[in-house]
Amino acid sequence: MTQATSKGYDTHEINIRYVAGIAVASLLFLIVTLTVTYGYYVKEAELAIHNIVNAPQSEVLVVQQQANAKTLNSYAVIDGNAGIYQVPIARAIELIATDTDVRN
Repeated sequence: MTQATSKGYDTHEINIRYVAGIAVASLLFLIVTLTVTYGYYVKEAELAIHNIVNAPQSEVLVVQQQANAKTLNSYAVIDGNAGIYQVPIARAIELIATDTDVRN
């Protein structure tokens, strides 16, 4: 038996260059991996935003928005017997503001 094995443990020093090399290689691998992952994330995020912004509007949505605009900006008789009428939103705001000024 050699002297190292006769004591039951290894008596040799570790190679510091080997340990430092592994540490540096691990650090470089981590930096490269994080850089590539971040680049992929940014690319995919920009693509997702591009697809959302440039997506065509739904025809149902366009029709609904037109109907809402018509309702908000037109006069109509809802129930003539009960005296319920629809007025444009801008006119309704003016009437409410005027009514509030008169009350005060």
